[in-house]
Amino acid sequence: MEIKVWLPQSRPYGGTGLYRLRMPHEILDEDVTFTESINYNDLLCDILVVSKAYFTSIMPVLDRLKKAGVKVVIDFDDYWVLPQDHLLLPQYKKFNTTKILIQALRDFDYVITTTDLLAGEIKRINKNVVVLENAINPALIQFEPKPSESDVLRFGWIGGHCHLPDIKLLEGVSAQLDFVSQKWNINLFGHDGQKGGLYDQFAYILSSNLKTQDKLNVFRAASSDTYTQFYNAIDVCLIPLVDNKFNSMKSELKLVEAAFFKKAVVCSDVMPYKQWLTDKNSIQCGKRYWFKYMKKLVDNPNLAKDLGEQLYLDLHERFDLWNVNKRRIEFYRSIL
Repeated sequence: MEIKVWLPQSRPYGGTGLYRLRMPHEILDEDVTFTESINYNDLLCDILVVSKAYFTSIMPVLDRLKKAGVKVVIDFDDYWVLPQDHLLLPQYKKFNTTKILIQALRDFDYVITTTDLLAGEIKRINKNVVVLENAINPALIQFEPKPSESDVLRFGWIGGHCHLPDIKLLEGVSAQLDFVSQKWNINLFGHDGQKGGLYDQFAYILSSNLKTQDKLNVFRAASSDTYTQFYNAIDVCLIPLVDNKFNSMKSELKLVEAAFFKKAVVCSDVMPYKQWLTDKNSIQCGKRYWFKYMKKLVDNPNLAKDLGEQLYLDLHERFDLWNVNKRRIEFYRSIL
């Protein structure tokens, strides 16, 4: 079985390329080649896999490849209809991105996706869909837990540009915490260095309009294959997420990363996370209760350690990349 994976090497391919294409296929026990060629002859193989982030690059030769017997597979990791407050909505409208993504789901033979919920939506367009979760390769150094000690409980938020509505769920929380305790701080990871940009807005919210600026530590962004080491600098991962259809179709990756580093989570009680959360492995939070539950952990830091250990025990087998890859190989063999 010859598999080719279309992945750009000449420019940064980000987390999508890393988790969905690079990491799973570089350890796959099959004949796998990574390519960024757009030439028809270079793309001939048994199975060609491409991300929804890059599929337009091969569209000029897609029909010829299908006629030649190549099974073309698109990896699709997000819902295609954005909420009204999404950062990328103007861009989607300008370039008619939603329509283009829907057509891609029709054009490709098979679809790999991240969750059952998203798969259910995709099946309305293309019934040939399989769920292969975002998963962790624990053998990689970027996922190596290196716990560090601290005199205070360290909360942390790690994420990308498009999360302003989610961060807003934490408005005012740090000021409330500051009123009752000094044994905590908040670490904001991923700042892009743009003064006055979105990450400055994130910092403004997480410090309650700078009232608790002394409790906020801001870290610059790291590459997609090193940022996970930020988890070693926190005790509790904050995972706020607005409850809407687009968000419910996201993957559980942030929760899974926290689990593999054995970090406690205070997490919005919404999909895609809630199906994995229990009273023993996490603190599930409605939008009005962040202060209450964060204070609970500040008052009882040992609880944070217990929650992190249990979250790891509950999730590590399901989201171990080597286990997910067993199903990946079965899928590829089934379509030949």
